[in-house]
Amino acid sequence: MTEAEAIKTLKNFLQIADILEDDIRLARAQNQQDPSEYSKRVLIKTIFTFFEGHLYAFKQVILAFEYILNPLKNLVPGAKESRMVLFTEEERVNLEGFVFVGSKEKARKQYLKLKDDIKSTAQIFYKAIQQQNEVDFKSEGWTQLMEAQKIRDRVTHPKTAEALKISEEEMKTVNAGYNWYVKTINRMRESLGKSNLGSRFGF
Repeated sequence: MTEAEAIKTLKNFLQIADILEDDIRLARAQNQQDPSEYSKRVLIKTIFTFFEGHLYAFKQVILAFEYILNPLKNLVPGAKESRMVLFTEEERVNLEGFVFVGSKEKARKQYLKLKDDIKSTAQIFYKAIQQQNEVDFKSEGWTQLMEAQKIRDRVTHPKTAEALKISEEEMKTVNAGYNWYVKTINRMRESLGKSNLGSRFGF
């Protein structure tokens, strides 16, 4: 990866965010026009597609930090790329969406759960930009996001017909979880803008 390619990861992140946010707006509009169980399920699934796609793209931006913060670039003859090592092997695996499980000798990769994915991303992000982690994982918004995931899992893998029904309170929980996530990522982006990396990414 070159510095130019690293910077492109931010553009890609913003494009993905715009597309997925448009999907949510369309799903919300459909739900408002026809507040059926179907439109509720579509909205919930669309919101969680947003979480997964948005978080993945944001983590690519974080991985690109190594290529942006690089005082030795172009100083290694014949090198196709150069970078400053910011992340441990475990952190890099986390940013790729996995976690090591098992003994060190027989460690294998396992997909991170959304809860652990968000937590590790925040921790690695603030460490990389050398700022204090400001994400409150004891807040009501975080709790609602975790409850929202249970609702999403229930309607995505229903065991009974009743499991496919969604109350208005549950929709409020899902929306509150979404709002917490968006506000949290926006604060992280503001922190990035104030860091040494901000100007390099065009903030």
